[in-house]
Amino acid sequence: WAGSVGGGHTNHWHGIDGRDLKLVGRSISGMLDATTGDLARTLLKVGDDLPWWGYIVTIVWVIAVIVAVLQYLGMVRLLPEPLELCLVAAGLLTLSLFGGIAAFDALATPDNRIMLPAGLLTLCGIVWSIELSERRVAAIAGAVLAVWALTAVRPWNVGDLFSQPGRLAEAGEFADLDVAAVITNEADLFAMATGIPAAYLPPERMALTDEPVDRNALYAGLPCALERNDGAVVLFTNAFFGGGDAAERLDALAAEGRLELLPFDAGSIYLPTTVSCD
Repeated sequence: WAGSVGGGHTNHWHGIDGRDLKLVGRSISGMLDATTGDLARTLLKVGDDLPWWGYIVTIVWVIAVIVAVLQYLGMVRLLPEPLELCLVAAGLLTLSLFGGIAAFDALATPDNRIMLPAGLLTLCGIVWSIELSERRVAAIAGAVLAVWALTAVRPWNVGDLFSQPGRLAEAGEFADLDVAAVITNEADLFAMATGIPAAYLPPERMALTDEPVDRNALYAGLPCALERNDGAVVLFTNAFFGGGDAAERLDALAAEGRLELLPFDAGSIYLPTTVSCD
């Protein structure tokens, strides 16, 4: 049932707008600061804030990449060769990302899956370009790694996956839920917080193909699918992707006796009943 629902992405031309550029800037800044480049502000696009220093870091990095490309083409000679090659590679990686953003909606987004490798390439290019003895280079590299781990990674905040502890706590309450899988409007968050496999409720249109989804049929078959696969529906009131008309549809199934409704402070749980497959 979950596999037939899809993820809601489309593969037609979307173009690039100012928000995409800000996302890239946020991820570039995230090379130096975990909070600026975390999943909430990149993949999930929560909040539009970009610190003042983030603009400076982004502009300097982009200019450095442009200079590296020009040097690779033999037009200038300003950078050490290791830094040149690393910045060109990072630039190509970022350029391919822009192509993905333009043509594949949120399927490609400038989060840490793409921009973190670009940042690592940049750091490697800097370290490899230091003309010192091997011992001193190793010491400098170790010091840079230690400082970066403290300022950029912030290991003490590793549990704050989405910069929204409240939402994480809401999902974490169900870590002991005795089910094999959950259908929810917070699937990513729920799976990360609980370890229980989760899938999203059906969108109006199919992933990538943009075909309309027959949600009437999917919801009609949901109670039996839950009963046969030991599943449940957890519907959050304030979910990132929203619930649409899911509450109305699920409440109607509960009124028919095919689902059992169990409300909680942040939403509702729907469990299969003995007549779910009737």
